[in-house]
This record gives sequence, structure tokens and C-alpha cells, in this order.
Amino acid sequence: MRKEREALVRRRFRERMDRLVPQFRPASFGGGHDDLECYHRQDSKLHFYVTLQVYGKEDRFSLMITWMTTDRPPIFATPGAPNDEPNKDGLTVDLSLLWTRNATPWKVRYTPETEKVSDWVARHPDVSEIVDNSDALKAYYYVDEAVDMFLNFGLPYFELIKAKYETTHSSSDVPT
Repeated sequence: MRKEREALVRRRFRERMDRLVPQFRPASFGGGHDDLECYHRQDSKLHFYVTLQVYGKEDRFSLMITWMTTDRPPIFATPGAPNDEPNKDGLTVDLSLLWTRNATPWKVRYTPETEKVSDWVARHPDVSEIVDNSDALKAYYYVDEAVDMFLNFGLPYFELIKAKYETTHSSSDVPT
């Protein structure tokens, strides 16, 4: 991904998360993860993360959602069935796996369909100044789509995990 477009993706992600999901705060997984933008929320003994991962050379990005109960690194796996007992330590999932069988990163190099862009611009008056900037238009459109998917699929998934965890583990079973 060109550096300018990558910067646009990161900036728009931060803007949207700060505005739409204020219960999540900027966070970090630690050193060596320059390709990640991360947001964190803690509920009781559970930690929830939303992470933007940018694949610069491939001109695409993914949104990962993670929950964990300890400070150990999360386990990378696919989600289980909704009625399964949650993994005891945590889970990281490519957000797109919650609505499709395959992880589908957003590809920022492609211009979205004209009709979709028009509808999106009408819903987001804050982007009127970038309509003539092709790179910004692509980046903002796809980041907005990703954050909307997080709101529609990721947040409910976190709430499901939280409810399931609270019903299957007493407070003495949950590590601090």
C-alpha cells in the first residue's frame, strides 16, 4: 500500500473508532507491531481488542477482534459455534469470519462502485472535502465499511462472549 494511502487508512480508522466506539481506547500489543492500530476495552475480567492490521505491500487491511482473560498473547483461531463454551484464555478472529467463511481483507487499491460511493458520501457529510481525492475516497470508504462491520458483527460477538463467560465461570475461576 502506498504510504499516503496507508496513512489515510490509519487516520480514518482512529477517527471512526474514537467517534463511534468511545468505550474502546487506543492501546498496543507491544513492540514490533508497527503494522497494527489497536483499541482496547476491559469489562470485568475480560479484555477486548479491535486491531487494524495493514498489509502495505498488498494494498489491503484486515480488522481483527480479540478477547482474552490474561496478559498472555491471544490464541489465533477461528470462532466456534455460538453455543460453545468460550476458550478460557482468549481468541483472535478476523472480523470478516463472523459473516463469511473466508477472511476477506479490504483492498484499498480498488475504487468502489459509483452508486455505493454516492450513497456513502450522502451518509457521511464529513467526507465531502475528499470526494476529489481518489486515494482518500478509497481508504475512507473501505475503513468505514470495516468499522461498520465491527459495529454490526464484532460488538455483538463481544457481548455474546461476555454473557457466555459470565454464565460459565464464577468470579473465582476467572484469572486476574
